[in-house]
Amino acid sequence: PALHLKTTILRSNRIENVVFRDNIVYNTSMFILVETDYQVNHQDVPLHYNKTMVRNIVFQNNQALGEAIGANFNCSKQDPCHEIRVVNKTIAKAAAMDPNNTIINPWSCHYIDSYQVEGNTPGGLEECMAASMNPSLAVWNRTNSSIHPMTTIAMHT
Repeated sequence: PALHLKTTILRSNRIENVVFRDNIVYNTSMFILVETDYQVNHQDVPLHYNKTMVRNIVFQNNQALGEAIGANFNCSKQDPCHEIRVVNKTIAKAAAMDPNNTIINPWSCHYIDSYQVEGNTPGGLEECMAASMNPSLAVWNRTNSSIHPMTTIAMHT
């Protein structure tokens, strides 16, 4: 992964106020990877453990070029991520049409409690983030309809 933020939910403490800005990444299978349950494999954690707070993480003006693709925001059910901001991010290969005339969907979102997305290419990140607190909708699939930059600020309670 190129822009990688990882922790395991059992480490506790916090990761906050991190900015990934103005990066150009070429030929990687995972452009952005946020994982808060690294090495835990989605296992339930004991009650009353010290949580790892992940909040105020910004991805701004980053580009994935060449064969680079994939953006996975994989936060934990027990510790959802807060204040994730993704602005003006381009995944060039995903924005191109595949042979079936559909868009390659690079977005995967799990347990993002609050977020802001704006000006990302291809579109679809807003829907992905909005569905992320419901695990049955966590990966947003879409076709080439309504491809445009999207803006939203949302908070789930």
